[in-house]
Amino acid sequence: EIGWPHGPPLAGLISWIAMTLMAVTSLSWVRRNHWYVFAVTHSLYAVVFPMAWIHYPSLMIFMVVPLCLYLLDLFMREASAYCTATRLVAADARPGVTKLTIARRGFAFKPLQYVLLNLSFDGEGSDGLACSQQWHPFSIASGPREGGEQGETEFTVFIKDQGEGAARFTHLVQKVTPDWTVRVQGPFGAPSVPFTSGGYERIVLCTGGVGITPALSFVDSLVNSVGTSEPVNEGVVLFVWSGRGAAGFAPFGKELAQLHRASVDAKGNCTVQWELHNTEKDLGDGAAEEHVPIDLDSEEDPVYKLPVKRGRPSWEKLLSECKGKKTAVFACGPPQLVDEAEQAAYAHGADFHKEVFMF
Repeated sequence: EIGWPHGPPLAGLISWIAMTLMAVTSLSWVRRNHWYVFAVTHSLYAVVFPMAWIHYPSLMIFMVVPLCLYLLDLFMREASAYCTATRLVAADARPGVTKLTIARRGFAFKPLQYVLLNLSFDGEGSDGLACSQQWHPFSIASGPREGGEQGETEFTVFIKDQGEGAARFTHLVQKVTPDWTVRVQGPFGAPSVPFTSGGYERIVLCTGGVGITPALSFVDSLVNSVGTSEPVNEGVVLFVWSGRGAAGFAPFGKELAQLHRASVDAKGNCTVQWELHNTEKDLGDGAAEEHVPIDLDSEEDPVYKLPVKRGRPSWEKLLSECKGKKTAVFACGPPQLVDEAEQAAYAHGADFHKEVFMF
């Protein structure tokens, strides 16, 4: 009879194979092009741990505490998602994105946070079945607002139609009816830089494309907090966003126009300094300016002309104006934009935080 020093070798082999599959499917190419393969194989942790424990029982000494903490966290998130009343108020399909407005009772969040969303169909149908167990992370793209019912808070998210998972999710969102159920976990996330409590003299929001969404939450919260006892920030806020042509402005033009108008008071003073750029026609330093008409669907102000500069923003020039002032920089968008903003921020001694959507 052969005695093994630890435990059955087959259990160790199974655990090793499962961990190898998880490692291989974690590669960026798999994650970004075959999300569901990544998601399904990462359920193999339910095989990895038991097999590893059978193979090497002493391993449980090191596993029991983190496993208990993980299971407690999972239970609390699931309980919150299923026990708190949540409803889908509206779904607005736009070019390349879908805007969801969600109302949830007793929901409190801060700017620059995100939530996990789950949409499922209560009736029959493969679409609902395919989505019922999937949770997708999305940045909150608005400040908190009172919902239609007492105790509710409304917030918005934007879902970009890109990638296997998001494309199928967007397809489902566009078919939403009262039979669909929305569940929310969160809010999650805390920036490494205390933008709202750090006492910064200047805050620079560097965004591009769909990376605008967390910055929209910050500016919306800021505008709504002006004149209250708890303003989001008392320093100067510079909002920089780049979009490519009319197609780039179409998904977020209405929110930009509404916030731009709301940030100007009756005396013409602006709560936020705006730097909006159209990168379709790069004319160098972005000196030429144009006005992009945005349809607000309002009888009082049906079209708002949004001031936009042509060309890419110069991070060096923008941040050089912050010299000698306590400055924080937030960046979210294409990798090149984030890298350039990061280099300029550190070169001028500013605190820096970035959000990355390309998981």
